[in-house]
Amino acid sequence: MLKIEAKLNLEKTTLRDTTRLFKRYNILTNIDRDVTMSDTRIKIYPLVLFAIPNYNLNSIYDINEKLKQYAMGSESNDDEDIN
Repeated sequence: MLKIEAKLNLEKTTLRDTTRLFKRYNILTNIDRDVTMSDTRIKIYPLVLFAIPNYNLNSIYDINEKLKQYAMGSESNDDEDIN
């Protein structure tokens, strides 16, 4: 099993190498040509569950949700208590 830790930002070489590896094993397909662009679309197949543990996928999903909220202008922080 692959050991990948969730990071906020990946280096371009790491991103390219990981994408290349996952494409080789038909785990994902990139829809757009350059995978290092921020608006690149990729199709991830369910087979990814065999390569990456579920808790890593959950943390990546949580980071993505926080980034979406930030992009929409939400300034709330989950760690702060608002009274």
